[in-house]
Amino acid sequence: MAKMKRLFKAFPEVVLVDSTHNTNANRYKLFSFMVHDGQYIHPALVESEHKVNLRRVIKLFKQNNPDWKNIRVFMTDKAVHEKDVLREAFPDARQLLCQWHVVTWLKKQAARLAGPVKKEVKGLLSLMVYAKTDEEYGYAKGAMLEKLGGNDSHPLYKIFMENWDNSQDNWVSVKRGNVPHLTNNTNNRIESKWGKIKDVIKDTFSIDELLSTLITLQEYAEDQCIAEYHRVGGRPSGLCEDEELSSLALQISKFAFNLVSEQYAFANGGSADYEVELGSPCKASIKSPRTGNTYEVSTMVSFAK
Repeated sequence: MAKMKRLFKAFPEVVLVDSTHNTNANRYKLFSFMVHDGQYIHPALVESEHKVNLRRVIKLFKQNNPDWKNIRVFMTDKAVHEKDVLREAFPDARQLLCQWHVVTWLKKQAARLAGPVKKEVKGLLSLMVYAKTDEEYGYAKGAMLEKLGGNDSHPLYKIFMENWDNSQDNWVSVKRGNVPHLTNNTNNRIESKWGKIKDVIKDTFSIDELLSTLITLQEYAEDQCIAEYHRVGGRPSGLCEDEELSSLALQISKFAFNLVSEQYAFANGGSADYEVELGSPCKASIKSPRTGNTYEVSTMVSFAK
């Protein structure tokens, strides 16, 4: 428990949430929180994923981890009960949907369409999930409606508009630009860990057998993590080159440090030199003297003060 608390305190910004079944003879579900580098920080056995059980799990997590207020992002799947309880308990944290689950679910809905149209609509649904601009998203949505005969009462289009289009912030790539998700766009890390756990755990295990095995696996994983942290070359190098980076490297993982340090180097390097002209209202012209490229930015959408 102490090591899990220490891991969460070190990496509290992004938490992956998921549950799995077939881990014991009593059919209890294994529910868990994981930090972004793949370490479990709060496993729990629940009889079901009803709200009352999930509230109890989260209450214990908050009691054992006073730094829970530092959580910025939860990565979840489409489970409604799970999302509602997380929103109640962590109102300031942003919830993002695992994009792999979103694509899989949307494609299942399109599977009912006729052959040629089905393939094209599936492609357009994926394009919307990974859209890098609002225009790209709008184009894909319009093209999907066209493929459905322009019928905005089509069952697939109605389901999409009622359940997905109004919650783009949770699953569309372009809406994640200002979210500190540390490149976590799926729950693949926790899904991968479930697979490895089930290589050892069987659905015939009693609760006692399951718990003892989970504790052993957790201790092994924590020891491996600590060993990697203390390994020569395992932590960010060049820490004395910059005071701010040196301080940051002591607080976050190597994975997160590499992401931030690359952007930091670019922002402080010569290639980030731009000439800015504020001409017409609500628009700015940005030119790079190095490349000669010119960009127009809407200051109503994005403006650096």
